[in-house]
Amino acid sequence: MKIRFLATALLCAAMCAPASAATAPVPAAVTAIVHRVMTAANTANPAGLSGLYAADAGVVDENAPYYWTGTNAGRAWLTVVDNLLAKMKATHFKAVSVAPTEYQAAAGSAYLIVPVVISGNAGKKSIRETGLMTLTLRKTHGTWQITSQVWTTT
Repeated sequence: MKIRFLATALLCAAMCAPASAATAPVPAAVTAIVHRVMTAANTANPAGLSGLYAADAGVVDENAPYYWTGTNAGRAWLTVVDNLLAKMKATHFKAVSVAPTEYQAAAGSAYLIVPVVISGNAGKKSIRETGLMTLTLRKTHGTWQITSQVWTTT
């Protein structure tokens, strides 16, 4: 069974990496949002994602229902991920990310691409997967929020 859905959480780690590989420096406020997503995912805490997603946000992942929308998109997505991981008897999952390969921002919007490697166990089976996490964000009233979050396997 695929585990690409876990990559979104891993993006957070990537955003905390040095921004030198990106096309522009990643601001601390954006890194903080990604860190919150990572923390919520690593602690199986969907409620930790509250307030991070814009009202028109969309999350895309390979697991049904494949697309979640609205301010609760992140929480709904992570609930599905947590349930699937429990079903798989998943253990020892680890996400490794490198610095963003692209970060651009203009007029209160931002775009970020981060390579991610996921590894762990599902039962007795070892799993390894690589992909790209793409995020868009929007700054409203001085606060960044996620407007889209998409995982793509490489």
